[in-house]
Amino acid sequence: MTPQCVAYAQIAGLPPHAGLMAAPGAMIGYALLGSSRSLVVSATSSTAAVSAAAVGPLAHGSTGRFAALSAALALLAAAVLIGAGILRLGGVADLISKPVMTGFLFGLGLTIAIGQLPKVFGVKPGSGNFFPQLAHLIGNLGSTQGGTLAVGALSIALLLGLKRFAPSLPGTLIVLGLAIAISSLLHLSRHGVDVVGKLPSALPHPSLPDVKAHDLATLLPAALE
Repeated sequence: MTPQCVAYAQIAGLPPHAGLMAAPGAMIGYALLGSSRSLVVSATSSTAAVSAAAVGPLAHGSTGRFAALSAALALLAAAVLIGAGILRLGGVADLISKPVMTGFLFGLGLTIAIGQLPKVFGVKPGSGNFFPQLAHLIGNLGSTQGGTLAVGALSIALLLGLKRFAPSLPGTLIVLGLAIAISSLLHLSRHGVDVVGKLPSALPHPSLPDVKAHDLATLLPAALE
């Protein structure tokens, strides 16, 4: 769960520790309000990507406003889920056709992949939709950082290998632990490898996000998704 929280927070455009702080509260909330004892509850790449897409145009490049809007969107989504649960609207999801859902997930997968590939190659990401970002990545392959690419490729290979030959082991957690240990021992940041860095050790002070009513109205369609 920890590797997913860190990764999905970054997909949502937030610092890694945001996922670590948010995940426990969300899971405790489902434990108190959820109706299924066997349902697996965790963060997802799809919701993280939708959050980033909805909040990005409203933040206007301000990291503080981006974080506040992301928190507001999360609270709105929680309110929508609680309301849908009370009204028993879960069956509405069955009305979405399989081809539509498949197309959505395929497109989302491409969007997430092209957003993460620049980090694997150690180059600056492009802007725009999938194809401009892909063209930017291909055009900047000559600037690839060798150490970053090596770490990324080995991590992906290890993840796939563990999934294939040892599916019962927590592959993502093992890879994360090894990456942290190797980064610390070899001081990868000194060799040009981009690392997460130090995470805050203190818990945040709970507070409501500083957003306006019109921001909530703008975010509501994304919360309904």
